[in-house]
This record gives sequence, C-alpha cells and structure tokens, in this order.
Amino acid sequence: MSDLSQIHEAIETANRAFEAFKGLNDQRLQKLEQGEAGLGDKLAAMHQAFDEMLGVKASIDALEARMNRPAAAYLSDAEQLAQHHKEAFGQYLRKGSELGLRELESKAYAASTGGGADGGYAIPKVIDRSIEALAINLSPIRSIASVQEVVTPDFHKLVNVRGTGSGWVGEVAARPATSTSGLADIKPPMGELYANPQATQQMLDDVFFDAEQWLAEEVAIEFARAEGAAFIVGDGVNKPSGFLAGTTATTDDATRNFGVLQHVVTGVAGGFPATNPADVLIALVGKMKAAYRANARFVMSKALLFEVASFKDTSGRYI
Repeated sequence: MSDLSQIHEAIETANRAFEAFKGLNDQRLQKLEQGEAGLGDKLAAMHQAFDEMLGVKASIDALEARMNRPAAAYLSDAEQLAQHHKEAFGQYLRKGSELGLRELESKAYAASTGGGADGGYAIPKVIDRSIEALAINLSPIRSIASVQEVVTPDFHKLVNVRGTGSGWVGEVAARPATSTSGLADIKPPMGELYANPQATQQMLDDVFFDAEQWLAEEVAIEFARAEGAAFIVGDGVNKPSGFLAGTTATTDDATRNFGVLQHVVTGVAGGFPATNPADVLIALVGKMKAAYRANARFVMSKALLFEVASFKDTSGRYI
C-alpha cells in the first residue's frame, strides 16, 4: 500500500472514530438529563473512541514525516572518496591525526619535481576549488587572464605571428609563392606558489572555528596578492614575467620584435599633461590592433585610477 493510500485510510478511520465519539457523547448528555443508569459503560466506550482517534493521528503524523523526509542523495564512488578525504583532512587540520589520510592516500614524497621527502598530503578538491574561486574573485588579473593546466613543466605555446602574403594577378597569370605565417614559441617560466598559514591550537580546538573556510580564505587572499604582483612586475624566476618588467618600445607592431610591448609616452615624467590629459589614453587605445580592442582592459593602480577618474574637460565637467 502506498503512503498516500495509508494516509487516506487513516483519515477515514479517524472520521469514523470521531463520528462514534460524537454519537456516544450525545447519548451521554441525554442520559445525564434522564438520569439513566449505565453511564459508566458509555464513558468507557467514549474513551475508547477517543483513544482510537489519537492513535490514528499518530499514524498520520508518522506517515507525513516519512513522506517529507528528503531522499538520500546518491553519491558516486568518487564523490564518497572526496567526502571521506575532506573529513580526514579536517581531522588532520584540527588534531594532527594522519590515520585517515594514510588510509586514503600515500604520502607525496615525490610531489615536487626535484624529488625529496618534502611532500605532504593533498588538499581535498572541495577546498582546492574554494581557494581557486576566491582567488579569481579577489585578483583582477585572474579575472582577465587565461589559465592553462599542464602536466609537465616543459610546456610550450605556439603563437601565430601572421605574415602570410598575398597578391593580385590576372586570371591566367602565374602565381608566385608568397610569404608564409611565422610561429613564435613561448615557454612560460614554471614555479610553484605556496602559502603556509598558521593557526593556534586554541583556534583549531574551537568547535565553532571553520578550519576549512579559514584555510581557503587565507590562502586565496595571499595567492591573489602574489599572482597580481607577479603578473605585473614578476622577474620570470620561478614565477610569471610581468608585463611591466619586460622591454618596451614606442615603435609600431610592424617593426617591433615579437614579445616586446609597445608603450605610449604621456609627455610628462611620471604623470599626465596638464591640458587634455585624457588624449593620452585615447592614443593608447588607438595604438592597439582592432582585433584586440573589443576585449581590452585598462590595468592601473588604485592611485592612478582615481587620478584618471578626476580628469575634467575645459568646462570643468568630469570626463
């Protein structure tokens, strides 16, 4: 019998018991008025009917609770393993207990590319994704840069620098060979960004202290800061080469070597000209290839941002 059928039958039973209770109660009142004997039997029957009503109500409540109980979510083997890993990692954070982690994974003695016994335990994927998501939200560079996952430090990226030639000829004229596109090889510098946040034992012993959230936030904030600095002024030693740390030139794309960024001078050392300062920014956009303008972004420090935001036209209105 289905749960709905059981509830329907229980309601019908309750209705019959209540009708019997009302009938017996009416008889009781009538007999009280007439002073008839046998009142005790009538009261006993009423109590029995009332008990039946209470029992039916309890059955209905139990059925409703069973129907309202959320269905158990099905977890795949990988999801169950990830959940166990997360729980064991939490015990490792709070109590230093390695037992659960030992059962789930072997120590990563060869975790670093140079080898050695300086491995450790892998962070659960749930926490790892939280760190990555927070870092993207906190780092402006992360929000506009692309991320490439690699399995080896010997990673190369080929970039098409164009250069294919063309020409106009008659219908039956010879078609001599034209120049071909060139490919530039980029090998990003590889390194590891790490953080080693520290928590007191008192914090970890506090049942209300969310160690996982604390770890994710601390690491994400530091990763965002370090990545932002490296992408801008990094020296390329075990970290990215910052776009402001490399060689720049004022020459156009056609004459500038691949990998050399172009800069536009403002005419004033360390600042903007006193008149029409926004013209420099317009010139900067104009120097960019049309294909790149749609997704282009301005990147500047907070101080420079507020300086640019204060630009005004000749009438004193903010631009």
